[in-house]
Amino acid sequence: MVRPEISELSKSQIYYKKNKDKILLDMKKKITCEHCNRTINKATLLRHQRSIYCMSKQSFIDLDD
Repeated sequence: MVRPEISELSKSQIYYKKNKDKILLDMKKKITCEHCNRTINKATLLRHQRSIYCMSKQSFIDLDD
């Protein structure tokens, strides 16, 4: 098994280097949570949806019926 050089970059690293500014601007974009209607950054959406506030606003399907 041939090990790649440390100096070689993966495709995702190359993509990030070329588009770093665009990616960072996109992550700062404000979006509205579909569960609780709060405005948050796109980068923190998953963390927000796991918060107690947002979880209390989410409706879950009851599978017992």
